[in-house]
Amino acid sequence: MSDRVCLLPCCVLVLKAGSPMEKIDKELLRHYLEHGGDAGVRERLREWFLEHDAEEEFTLREDDPVSGELYAFWERSLQRSAPQRTLDERYRALAGRLFGRKLRLQRLWRRLSQAAAVLLVPLIVCAYLLASRQVAEQPEWVEVYAPYGQTRCITLPDGSRVWLNSGTYVFYPDRFDRERQLFVSGEVYMDVTKDPERPFHVDTRNVSIRVLGTRFNLRSYNEDKYVETSLVEGSVALGLKRDGGATILMRPGDKILVDNATNAVVRERFDCAHYISWRDGFHVFRHKTLDEIARDLERMFDVQIVIRDTSLLGEEYFATFASGWEIDELLDALNIHHTLHIQRDGRIIEIERARR
Repeated sequence: MSDRVCLLPCCVLVLKAGSPMEKIDKELLRHYLEHGGDAGVRERLREWFLEHDAEEEFTLREDDPVSGELYAFWERSLQRSAPQRTLDERYRALAGRLFGRKLRLQRLWRRLSQAAAVLLVPLIVCAYLLASRQVAEQPEWVEVYAPYGQTRCITLPDGSRVWLNSGTYVFYPDRFDRERQLFVSGEVYMDVTKDPERPFHVDTRNVSIRVLGTRFNLRSYNEDKYVETSLVEGSVALGLKRDGGATILMRPGDKILVDNATNAVVRERFDCAHYISWRDGFHVFRHKTLDEIARDLERMFDVQIVIRDTSLLGEEYFATFASGWEIDELLDALNIHHTLHIQRDGRIIEIERARR
């Protein structure tokens, strides 16, 4: 997967709107994405570039036809490797970053095109080869996924450690240059190596976190109502991506909840000395609704839970379970007062209110 992700920056090519060669160049772009830039492909791209002028060029965006070809390629590759994950969310999470940046390559093409009238062809070719080398030196993007029913622990290029809870995926470059960066969808616990010269940025759907060296838990599943950040050690600056991008400074013991719908912020406190989490082998449900607990259990045990009685969805529970418990034992413990009727058929679990 990573070898395809790393090629995405190569898509900042310059194409002429309405060109009769546009279809051919789509095929060329597809070939370049799937097989890499061999000498023949680079030569065709070079010839194409020399035939067009700067005034009619445009760069790839997420809503243009060529980028649509990129999305189709992206979707096909993900369907082969991870059909459970949301393709649109993953594409926007990474492609939004890559397409949105003002890449040096784009500026190089613009300056080169403006000077094309007075430059000799050999000079243009040399500049193109230089730009190609810059693209080739872009870091590769690594993807790690923790399937339902599993957790994972990885070490990043700087020595930082990341624990992934079930149903979580992360993207990060295979090397860190001027900045350290990680994209998250799901839940992670991070122990970030201190490096004052290179702050660490963690991005989720609605929150961006800037850290120097710290330990914290971040939960940002797509179906959750809140993005939750719990700081155990160090300090972080939590930035909101909407409504003006306010920044919240956190200190150890802070738990910040950001409502995904309204962007409202709630700050809570917890005792760091007694902080336990899924990373330590515990299942902790503090004022969790039955609906939220069901979603967590689905990820933990790779099952499907159907709550037949909608009046049960908002009922809250407070419980802590050590690792090693089976799902049937967890459900029995939650039903200690026998208010639920639970029926299981393989991986399908149905819950409704018990009849008196």
